[in-house]
Amino acid sequence: MTVAVTNEDAEPTSGCQKPAAIGARRKIGFAFSSSDEAPGFLASRSFSTSSGNLVPITDDVDDAFLSHEVLNDEDDEKPRMDPLRVKQLMETWRKAARRARTTYVDPWDEFNIHEYPEQRAKRYRYSAIRKQWTEDIVEVRIHPDSFARGAMRECYRLKKCSAHGSSRDWTSNYVAKKYICQVDRRVLFDDVRLQMDAKLWAEEFNRYNPPKKIDIVQMCVIELIDVKGSPLYHLEHFIEGKYIKYNSNSGFVSNAARLTPQAFSHFTFERSGHQMMVVDIQVSRYAD
Repeated sequence: MTVAVTNEDAEPTSGCQKPAAIGARRKIGFAFSSSDEAPGFLASRSFSTSSGNLVPITDDVDDAFLSHEVLNDEDDEKPRMDPLRVKQLMETWRKAARRARTTYVDPWDEFNIHEYPEQRAKRYRYSAIRKQWTEDIVEVRIHPDSFARGAMRECYRLKKCSAHGSSRDWTSNYVAKKYICQVDRRVLFDDVRLQMDAKLWAEEFNRYNPPKKIDIVQMCVIELIDVKGSPLYHLEHFIEGKYIKYNSNSGFVSNAARLTPQAFSHFTFERSGHQMMVVDIQVSRYAD
């Protein structure tokens, strides 16, 4: 699952505001499915916070906090699916993928983005696990007119070329977000680092097999290297749908009857030893 338009862009306003301080809490969007009917996983574990240090989320919680019993082989054995059943399921998914490709209608087809020139962009991606940045060159087409504006950034429709051997695919839709007011370039990179850290927390949340799993949208920075001034944008996959805010960094909690957003925020607070919390969560109705 993926995330949609996130951060401050959901509530259009005007004017220039100072960007959030480095390391401050920011809103993160994520997607999950169906309704939240069973929050039982919230009580499945209790954590000690006697150590003042942030717990590495790649650690095993059992080793870090819990005294646990060693399971015998019978208890630890996982059920295995019949190979024939696996083959049948794989074929079912292949057929579904073929049908999806033949019936796909590009929601941005009317904007004729293919008519705009190709541009080279340097893409900067961050790995929250390795704590490293990687760079590569990609080709993009960007619509010159913004289609949405938030308190701090405005959004542009963008298509990125995906090369598969000798073929070139321009079907993937992205949202390029540009700061309205001039900011230091490190602000964009800090935004990406914060969001990708939140994505890692979502993966840790899913390790406990909650009723509804979540995912944080992938975000990177692109720099249009052939354009005067080499402007920088945040880049995210486009996901259709209207977005609902479920909580904020100022204490707001939505009355909407969804449990997963609040459970995730609470989980990050407890799992980090009360050192941090992922808040300002927005969810796409389409992905919901």
